[in-house]
Amino acid sequence: MDDQPRIARLLLRDRVLLIGGLVVVTIVTWLYTIDMAGEHSQHGAHGQHGNHAQHASHDMTGHQGHDMTGHQGHDMTGHQGHDMTGHEGHDMTGHEGHDMTGHEGHDMTGHEDHARVDSLVGPHTEHQMSAYSLIVMWIIMMIAMMLPSAGPVAMLHARFVRSKSQGEPAYLTGVFLIGYCAVWAGFSATAAIAQIYLERSELMSPVAMTLFSPLAGGITLILAGLFQFTPWKNSCLHQCRTPLGFLMTEWRDGAYGSFVMGIKNGLFCLGCCWAIMLLLFVGGVMSMLWMAGLTALMLIEKIAPYGGYVARVAGVAMVIGGVLMILS
Repeated sequence: MDDQPRIARLLLRDRVLLIGGLVVVTIVTWLYTIDMAGEHSQHGAHGQHGNHAQHASHDMTGHQGHDMTGHQGHDMTGHQGHDMTGHEGHDMTGHEGHDMTGHEGHDMTGHEDHARVDSLVGPHTEHQMSAYSLIVMWIIMMIAMMLPSAGPVAMLHARFVRSKSQGEPAYLTGVFLIGYCAVWAGFSATAAIAQIYLERSELMSPVAMTLFSPLAGGITLILAGLFQFTPWKNSCLHQCRTPLGFLMTEWRDGAYGSFVMGIKNGLFCLGCCWAIMLLLFVGGVMSMLWMAGLTALMLIEKIAPYGGYVARVAGVAMVIGGVLMILS
């Protein structure tokens, strides 16, 4: 009986530490995502202004080039051509060629080593993010969107650890969440690579980060809506909505066991929400409003009393929205 107040204080401490950590990480990742979205919007606007400037420059060149070539071309070629070729050609080739190859080659190789991730998917244009930056963006974005819904199972995990006296709950539950986030990091890398190839195939806008074709967007919405009614969705959603049952059936001791449980829970979560995540390609990968809406939907599905019904209503809405997008 004397231990009950102490145990109650320890449980309260675990709860405060865990909730505080989840809140801090969620806020930081959301702020970082918002900052990245702002930078991307500014970059896209700058790129569009640059395109307008290039068109204006082309017009100026077209009107002025003929005059400059017609009136000055003969003199520049006739009087200076021999000197520029004869006196400077050897110097530019002989003296500068070795320097450019010898001195710059090592630096170029060094920069290429740091860009190995980008080289796997090829070069990016001025409007596209590098592969490395895009993967990091997706990982942070997934943590911001999915970590809140992992709160209930994480708090139960910490309580189990405390009741079994197997170690520090904050540490082991942190390891559990690392395993959970590792699953979404893998999904993020896959989604980022898919986005890169969609952009380079000119199927997706690198500025708006949305699919160009209403047909493709509508089909994506319809497929995501139909998935909401599948046994796969129902099974994974059931695991996400019953964290107590998951921990009782999947429990493993120690740090390694917590990591494995985190991966398994993350896989159930991925199986439940992957189709909803694909809707980012429809509404905009960096659209904060769209991200917030999808986050709210997934959170309601997992923790609200009637989350299963909400999932089906959302599925109907997705199908209707997809049909309307195709017909528009």
